[in-house]
Order: sequence, then structure tokens, then C-alpha cells
Amino acid sequence: MGKLGIAFQLIYFVLFIASFPAMASVGGSISGTVKDPSGSVLPHAHVRVREVNTGLSYGTTTDRRGYFTLPVLPVGRYELDVEAPGFGAYRRKSIRLNTNAALTFNIELAVGSVEQTVSVSDSSLHIETSSTQ
Repeated sequence: MGKLGIAFQLIYFVLFIASFPAMASVGGSISGTVKDPSGSVLPHAHVRVREVNTGLSYGTTTDRRGYFTLPVLPVGRYELDVEAPGFGAYRRKSIRLNTNAALTFNIELAVGSVEQTVSVSDSSLHIETSSTQ
């Protein structure tokens, strides 16, 4: 085997190793905007998702535009909780996150106390609209 053959083998090996991160992408993302009943955005709202089967939870807060994102989540079934001072808590159940899914939720928090919770169940099929995969 000549130098050219060794070079091709080396290139093949490098490309093979470089493909592992792409193959390891077996998760999705959840993002959205949190607003009050008047349509104004709610900055600094606490957003938490919990994977139902494992109990693992991931959290973030909304930015000044009321936007949040949880970009790298494992595939699974989730519950989404949102809380902000002066507003009732929000809970969405039965969220199914599939491979490469990018789910977006527009959440409206009702004025009230944290003791009040609005609970939403989601049993609909999610269709990936931001990717052709």
C-alpha cells in the first residue's frame, strides 16, 4: 500500500470519527414565549421540564423578551412547569419529545398566586416543522 492509500485511510478515519457527534444527536429542544393575559412578555419567569420516566429535570428563565429555550434534551416524555411572581403556575403534561424535534410553546400565565396552577394535557402528535428530517 502506497502513500496515497495510507492518506485515503487516514481521511476516511478522520471523517468516520467526526461523524460520531452527528449520530449522537438523539434529542430535541423545547422553547417558547411566556406572556401575561394582556399579551405582554414576562421576563425572568422560571421554566422547568421534567422527564417523566427518569425524573431528570432541566430549567432556565425567560429573557427580557419572555423567550426561553432548552436546546439539548434527551428523547422522552416531559412535563413543563412555568412560574412567575404574581402569576398562577402553569403545567403542561404529556409532552413527547422525539429525535431532532424542536417544540415551541406559547404560554400565557394567569394573574394570581403560585398556589393556583393551570394544567394542560397534550396528547396530540407533534410534527417537526423546522427540519426536513
